[in-house]
Amino acid sequence: VDIHAPVGATPGSYKLTSSTVTVDSVGKGTATADLVIVGAPLVDFRFVQSGNEVTSVKAGDTVEIEFTYSDTNSSNVSAITSSMVLNNQIPVTVQTLPPNNSCGAGSTVTQSINNEALSINLSGGNFVADSSCTFSVEIAIPSDVSAGALNYTFESISSTVNSETVLSNKPSKTLDIIGAPKLRITMPTGVQANDSENLVFNLTHN
Repeated sequence: VDIHAPVGATPGSYKLTSSTVTVDSVGKGTATADLVIVGAPLVDFRFVQSGNEVTSVKAGDTVEIEFTYSDTNSSNVSAITSSMVLNNQIPVTVQTLPPNNSCGAGSTVTQSINNEALSINLSGGNFVADSSCTFSVEIAIPSDVSAGALNYTFESISSTVNSETVLSNKPSKTLDIIGAPKLRITMPTGVQANDSENLVFNLTHN
């Protein structure tokens, strides 16, 4: 019989006990077994400007995405691999990536493009029991975008804990974009010398 331990289940040992086993109407007792759940790292991220957490930025701004991976099982964590798509809604660009070894020796944070989608990828992350790692990626918001919201969710997060491959919960956050007003100027056509015409200024904001 297959059983499913949900992602994010509380680590620990759980005793499974069957109902009474009966053979020819005679009770033969119960069967027991221990189910050990290995805790996956807790993963979170936030948006930061000038050292402060923010939930909205202006078009044309830069903002850091600060990622944190934390042990929940009092065990060493290795082989952390994760991926988050950045520009599936607004074509942001990566300004700064963290140096190698930002999440343990041998770890790397890279950007990749697949089907025109820009992703941030962590590979080889690791840290010792009861600790964590934190790093930031700086992105730039285009100056000509309209107001809107960026909804960011991890595509995948896996790691190795106690020789077991575990999956972490995939957090999701929204960054609101405050768009700048747009000015359109309509020029008259066919103006003759010494004529007077009006320029039309149209200021809009979404």
